[in-house]
Amino acid sequence: MRTPTLLGAFALGLLAFGSAANASTVVNLDTISSGTIGTGTLGTVTLTQNGANEVDVVVALAANTDFVSTGGPHHAFAFNLDIASGFVVTITSPTGGIFTTDGAGSNNPYGNFTYTIDCPGCGPGASHANPGPLDFKVVDLSGITIADFTKNGTNGYYFSADVIGPVGGTGNIAGNTETTTGGGGQDTTPLPSAVWLFGTILAGAGGFQTMRRRRKDGPVAFATA
Repeated sequence: MRTPTLLGAFALGLLAFGSAANASTVVNLDTISSGTIGTGTLGTVTLTQNGANEVDVVVALAANTDFVSTGGPHHAFAFNLDIASGFVVTITSPTGGIFTTDGAGSNNPYGNFTYTIDCPGCGPGASHANPGPLDFKVVDLSGITIADFTKNGTNGYYFSADVIGPVGGTGNIAGNTETTTGGGGQDTTPLPSAVWLFGTILAGAGGFQTMRRRRKDGPVAFATA
């Protein structure tokens, strides 16, 4: 459920700059179901706002970590959207039908997800493991933001992937913590240049108002040492 926040004209200006800068949110895939897969961060998911109706997603796996197709309930990638319908998921890379879109599913032990992507070209098992990255876009003509990617139910995970890791085992990994500002939602933190520019605009507006008051009230006397 989208919850608009009223932050006044200043915040609206910063949001505009942040959107223009194609702000991104990153989630680490660092929760691992088995030590036979590996340790640490085995992948990252980067979401980038692309206009009002599109979010671009890049799933990049770590070295010696590949997508696999090891059966159920395991999906190459799983995520959550708080949009029930009207959106379209399109895989942009790799092409050739290696990955296919699907509906809701589960990635044990990380719970149920509202949308999944399978990798029939990665199996059976890990026989044709694919290193990725997996790129796709989610488009909704009624509007979609990074904030529409949410955690699942009581499990609390944004994303999960079925992989073979550097240790050699296969299984699901997941992520539940963002590594950039945005809280899993749209990163509206403006770039420093945006802050400077907007501050300049505000300063100019303030100076203009001061000049108007001076013209109206007469000259202003400045104290001297």
